[in-house]
Amino acid sequence: MTSILLKLLKPFKANVIILFSLILLTAFFESFGLALLLPLVENILQENSTTPLTGIINSVFDFLRIEKTLTSIGILFITIIILKNLFKILSTFFNTKIVFNIRKYWILKINNNYMYCPYGNIIKEKQGVLVNNLVFETQKAATGILKINEFLISVSMVISYIALMFLADPKVALISFSIFGLLFIIFSFLGKNKLAEFGRKELSLNQRTNAVASENISAMRQVRTFSIEEKINNVLNDYLKKLTSISIKYEFIKSIPRAFVEVLIFTIIISIIIFFQKDDSNMLQSFIPVLSVFILTSQRLLGQFNILISSKYSFDFYRPTFQLIDSIINQTDTIISKRIGKNGKDIHNIDSDIVFEDVSFFYEKGNNVINNVNINIIKGEITAIYGPSGSGKSTIADLILGLYKPKKGSIYVNGDNLSNFNLSSWRKRIGFISQDNYLFHDSILENIKVGKPGATMDEVIDSAKKAQAYYFIENLLNGFETEVGDRGLLLSGGQKQRIAIARAMVRDPDLLIFDEATSALDNDTENKLMDIIFDLSKNKTVVIITHKIEIVKKADNIFKIENGLIQEIKNRQLFSDESSYEL
Repeated sequence: MTSILLKLLKPFKANVIILFSLILLTAFFESFGLALLLPLVENILQENSTTPLTGIINSVFDFLRIEKTLTSIGILFITIIILKNLFKILSTFFNTKIVFNIRKYWILKINNNYMYCPYGNIIKEKQGVLVNNLVFETQKAATGILKINEFLISVSMVISYIALMFLADPKVALISFSIFGLLFIIFSFLGKNKLAEFGRKELSLNQRTNAVASENISAMRQVRTFSIEEKINNVLNDYLKKLTSISIKYEFIKSIPRAFVEVLIFTIIISIIIFFQKDDSNMLQSFIPVLSVFILTSQRLLGQFNILISSKYSFDFYRPTFQLIDSIINQTDTIISKRIGKNGKDIHNIDSDIVFEDVSFFYEKGNNVINNVNINIIKGEITAIYGPSGSGKSTIADLILGLYKPKKGSIYVNGDNLSNFNLSSWRKRIGFISQDNYLFHDSILENIKVGKPGATMDEVIDSAKKAQAYYFIENLLNGFETEVGDRGLLLSGGQKQRIAIARAMVRDPDLLIFDEATSALDNDTENKLMDIIFDLSKNKTVVIITHKIEIVKKADNIFKIENGLIQEIKNRQLFSDESSYEL
């Protein structure tokens, strides 16, 4: 656990050192301020003690050349309190700064993991789990870091209080140190495994709760259509009940040490007072200044002990979260260092055919989706790839986009292996339109500019006109500033596809890929969009993936894929009878 925390804090080493120095200074002035209560009380009661603490305080006054009067003691006491609170405020500032910077660092690291990890891995995870790890677990871990700082502060304070007690009365201090030390070890040991178990359960439940909530919101239409609101609420309620139960148990366990120690420490204090009162009442009178310091220090020590145990329990509770974040960050570092095409060559134009040589691919070993594919996607021509659902058509598109690497064989562009190019620069040369184009909950303008973030308004308008989207956009109340809703739900299917085409065209791509781009549309809208697609395809390399014969007929080159095997169709007379190809 300690090694994980040190690794997570390593990027913030300088700030941590500054914070720790401030904590030590705060602890020093806190204990020194308490120590000044001894001469203060002695001065009021006109009593003098002969403890080592008295000697040290007298040395301080001698060094400062200040007479030890009630006024001078009071002024020094107030000065010390001001300094202590000044360092405490600075500690809080650095503490907060470190925690928020750490959380920001973790979120960006985890987000990079999602952005650059193998595409096949990320799509297997539930969206809610990914969001939970990115947002909520980093928040929990940041809270855990706060607890680390509280722990360090408490350790410093406890050490300073025990030292103060030793100077006031070594025997009583030794007893107190032994009791607090033993109790800390006992309570730490007793709660360790149970709290880690609670932490693991809470992490799992948080992930499942967020997954359910995310799916419910995304599938709101289906939830209402099938009238399963009650079922969904029951599932969510079940998870929340379990989370509530864990939280209650966690807080209950945290409260036990304070109650136990408070009873114990005041029992000791009362016993000391009774002992001195019975033994010698005059001795009790002379012991009051030291006892005052001891009681106040004990009270402070009790508070710090409670924070110490609470912080330790928080470490144990948040341990699974720290381990999760550490694991993801380690994966991120590995992914970034090995990312495909990270340091590859930039590609500025696609100047050749796209050639598949003996390409095979599988999602699960032993179950190939495509086998030994050899095709030429000819530059400047329209290539259609068709076949039944699940035949591997979209896998071809994913391989071209570089979302997956071939398990066998190679893809060549401009006479070089695709894997040798920088994937980001390669994808900028491609316009991709799919069946279900994701529109962000933003304006039409910003959704089109996703294709080219730096696009001018003239470029946006030009791409909208090419996609025949300009006129319907202009007729909207807010024009290009119209919000499209979550995933574009405020627009019709045809409008969404036109915006998707405009988004692809704004980057002026060399290659256009249409992956079942019209399959979800009615015939009239589909025909209009296909006219747009073929009009835009002039002088560009185009790949159309479809299962519709009428679309295939218009292509320059046709490939049929079935059972992972692909063949070129050269005899167009075969299409006279559409039933010849049951798609």
